[in-house]
Amino acid sequence: MGAPVVIVLWLVFAAIVCGTSLFVLRVIARRLIAEGPQQKRALRTATWFPFACFAWWIAVMSGYYAVYPVLFHRNADIADTWQCPLPNGYSMLMIDDPDYAFLYDPRTQPLPDFVGSQEDAVVNVRGAQVAGPFIAASTQERQRADGSKWPSPDQPDSFVLIDTRQHEVTQFATIDKLRAAAAPHFDLRLEPVDEVYARYCDTWLDRIMPLMTLLVPFTAGILVLVHFFRLRAAGRAV
Repeated sequence: MGAPVVIVLWLVFAAIVCGTSLFVLRVIARRLIAEGPQQKRALRTATWFPFACFAWWIAVMSGYYAVYPVLFHRNADIADTWQCPLPNGYSMLMIDDPDYAFLYDPRTQPLPDFVGSQEDAVVNVRGAQVAGPFIAASTQERQRADGSKWPSPDQPDSFVLIDTRQHEVTQFATIDKLRAAAAPHFDLRLEPVDEVYARYCDTWLDRIMPLMTLLVPFTAGILVLVHFFRLRAAGRAV
């Protein structure tokens, strides 16, 4: 699913939520407040509030997708591409299929924002482990020789050990040989690449986004209801 489609779907969802909120708030205003100037004020508030929330969502999401790749050097997960840096300077990239990853050093790529196959990069990674300056990985071709897919990620073609300090990639035929090479530095525990990605992709901005997109409009909605009750009390006092 491409980025434009995802954006359109989010906008449609937000429009439906805003339309529903508009209808519900106007019903509450009419039922809660007697006809008169106070009800008109409440209806005006009920009308503009959903549109204000819609504008807030657009501003927050636009800022997020504009700033996120620049500030954190990560893909914003808006389409079928997942990218994030690893603690040792390498990066992980997955395109279309989150079960296969590309491990590379962005500092040695020939062009900015370009990922190409070269000696210090590894393609078709199914399992990985980041251990300080080292990355251990298992690789598996996406298809068998006859064109069919491999039934299980537990049947890797080969194993590699990357020394990110020297940009050295050493290949091994078996996991036992990889374990022996890694033993002086760390205990080998390969994990699926999507789990490794999930561990390193999270940032403080990801953690506050639910607060910005949901808690702020929800709190504002509570304040609108409080405003309705005050208008109701003012109408009764007249």
